[in-house]
Order: sequence, then C-alpha cells, then structure tokens
Amino acid sequence: MRHRVLIICNSSETGTFFNLLSKLKSTLSINNSVELLVQNDLKGKRIVRLSRLLLREIGRIPKLLWCDTVVFHSVIWVRFPSLVISYLLRRRIVVFHWDIYPVTIDKITLNGPFYKFFDKIEKLMVRISTRIIVPSEDFLPFVRHRDLRVLPLWPSIPMKQRVNRKVHVDG
Repeated sequence: MRHRVLIICNSSETGTFFNLLSKLKSTLSINNSVELLVQNDLKGKRIVRLSRLLLREIGRIPKLLWCDTVVFHSVIWVRFPSLVISYLLRRRIVVFHWDIYPVTIDKITLNGPFYKFFDKIEKLMVRISTRIIVPSEDFLPFVRHRDLRVLPLWPSIPMKQRVNRKVHVDG
C-alpha cells in the first residue's frame, strides 16, 4: 500500500535540514507519494509574523487532509496548528527531534515566560506525536515517548570517548 507522506520543513532551501529532508523524500518516494513543503521566512513585526504563520497553517489543511503521515522536525512548536490538526485527523505524526528542550546553554536553562511557554508547547507536541526519532543515543535521556527511535543522521562519538580523545593534525 502506498502511503501519502507530507514532510514539513522549517528550513530554507539552502539549509542542512532541507538537505536531510530532501534525501528522506527521495528515499520514501520509491514506494510512496511524498510532498515536501518548505517554509519561507515570515517578515514583519511579531504580530504580523504570527498572523502570517496562522494563515499559512490554515492554508495547509488541504495537504493535511490528503496525507496519512506527516513528518515534522524540531522545533515543532512553530507548527502547533498543523500538528494539532494532524492529531485530530488521526494522521500518523513523525517528528525528527534534534533539539533539546527546555533550551539550555552551558547547563543553564533559559528562563522567562516565552521560553517556558514554548517549552511546554514543545513537550505537548512531542507527547501527541506518533513517533519521535532522535539522531543519536545521546538524545535518549532528554526525550520521553512511547515510540522513540534512534536514526543516526550524522556520525557521533559516545560522550565517554570524547574526554580522552586526542586530535592529530597531519601537515
């Protein structure tokens, strides 16, 4: 049975995420109908961007009705309307989760009402998703989900091995 897969990319067409999702589309297209939507930057002040975001999300409803699987990537709170509509339509929701929330820099959690609000939305979106895919085992302690999978997207060295690693430069 051919699936209808909608991939929603938060990146520009020159970004790394777009390249990854384009390869995913190529691979999935062998046996499925796949469409990749690329998001354009929303220009303007905060309220203008928010209204444009909502209009874009509402305009996406026909695509969500067409597909049976929707693929998102983090950050997913910016796709809140599409993800909730997908959930209500009982679509399979797959999220590539390659960012850790709540946002931390040097082990310090960023505070403030906006960060806390978006972190809560992100956690809710993860919870209602069908499957979460993380890029390495290093992410496993940070993400909880009933269907959590590891799909190595880039080579990594386990944290234990990094401490004693020596770098040699030839030349």
